[in-house]
Amino acid sequence: RSGYELHISGDAQIQSLLQLARVAGIPAPKPTADGAAKLELQIAGEWSGFSAPRTTGHAQLQGVTAGLRGLNAPLQIGSATVVVSAEQVAVQNLVATVDGTSWHGSLNLPRPCVFPGSCFVRFDLHADRLATDQLNQWLNPNARKRPWYRFLTPDSQGGPSLLAKMRGAGRISADRVLIHNLAATKVSTNVTLE
Repeated sequence: RSGYELHISGDAQIQSLLQLARVAGIPAPKPTADGAAKLELQIAGEWSGFSAPRTTGHAQLQGVTAGLRGLNAPLQIGSATVVVSAEQVAVQNLVATVDGTSWHGSLNLPRPCVFPGSCFVRFDLHADRLATDQLNQWLNPNARKRPWYRFLTPDSQGGPSLLAKMRGAGRISADRVLIHNLAATKVSTNVTLE
């Protein structure tokens, strides 16, 4: 009588699932995303005060295409496991592609996370190849031509980039990195975004 608990299990389309969550008052991200997910979720809450429901569980994503604000190319998620606990959202075994570059790895975001600047994201990502010119094009699609070494700084004409809004720390590695005309192989770095 004091509360409720729902168990949801099965296959779903991401777009429909996110719309249903928002209608039900469950905080859900608003990316343009579509694809399939296999779900095992628990939704619970208290009747008194009609507070927002708590969602926990996991989802297996397959063939998801997502458009992220500030990123010029769509994110194609081949597969990933999303584990939602009371404290965090963990994206594990991520296999994704952005504009021909393959990414593998994991991300951890604290809950609740209202917008990108309010959360500290932990990540461990590996790319098959990275090019600073391509990164600049993804993150600053309306930017004017600038020197290659300024690819991470926001362009005052196009507004802040996706990286400018994020806070986080982690590791990024790549099999091949191209910095303008300088090529390097087996590159790894620790990154802090503030």
